[in-house]
Amino acid sequence: MQKSTGFYLVLTLMLASLTAFAQTTAPTGEIYGGYQYTRLDTGAAQDALNLAALEAGVPPPDFGRHQNLNGWSFGVQENYNGWFGGVVDVSGGYHTNKNISVTTGNVTTTLRVRVHSYTFTGGPQFTMRRSSTFQPFARVLIGGGFFNASANVLVNNVQTIQEIKTDDNNFALGGGAGTDINFSRRLGMRVAVDYIRTAFYNDNQNNLRGAVSLVYRWGRTPNSRW
Repeated sequence: MQKSTGFYLVLTLMLASLTAFAQTTAPTGEIYGGYQYTRLDTGAAQDALNLAALEAGVPPPDFGRHQNLNGWSFGVQENYNGWFGGVVDVSGGYHTNKNISVTTGNVTTTLRVRVHSYTFTGGPQFTMRRSSTFQPFARVLIGGGFFNASANVLVNNVQTIQEIKTDDNNFALGGGAGTDINFSRRLGMRVAVDYIRTAFYNDNQNNLRGAVSLVYRWGRTPNSRW
C-alpha cells in the first residue's frame, strides 16, 4: 500500500512540473508502436494453474511467482494543446518456459508453460515541449487486462496430455513517464516506463513495463508553433 501511495505522489509531482513548464507546441495526433518488456507478477496465476493441474490429476507446474515477458506495444494519442492530450495504449507480452524433468535414454520429458498477458488502457498524457528534440512526458492509464497461462507435458516434443489452461480478465490501472526523442517534425522514438497494477484471480499484481517505440505525428494543435 505504501509503495502505491509513493508512486502516485511522485507521478502527481511530475505532472505538476510538466504542466508548469510546457509550451503550446504540439501535433494534433501521434501514433506509435514497438517493443515492450514486462516484469509480470504471476503469484496468483501460479496458484490457479496448480489447482487446475491437481484437478486434472497431474503434478502442479511450478513456473515461478514472476515472469519476464517480451512483446509489443501500440498506441494512439490526440493532443488538445501544447501540453495536454489523451492516449490509448494497447500491449501484449509472451513467455514460454520449458523445464526438462526426466531424460532416460532417447526419451526426454519436458514440462512446457506458456504465459500471455494483454492490457488495454487509456488516459491523460502531459508533455513538456520546451525542446524540439527531447520531450519528456508523464501519463495516467486506466483500463483492463487479460491473462492466460497453459501447461503441458511433452515427450520428445510430442504432447502427451490435454493442455491445462487458466485465464482471467480484470481491471488495470497505473501510469508512468518517458521521453520522445524526435528525428524530425513527424518522426521520433518514444521510450516509456509504466507501472501497471492488475487484479487477476481476486488478487493484486504489481507489474513493471518498459517500451521502445517509433512515433509518427501529423497536424498541428491551435496556436501551435510545432
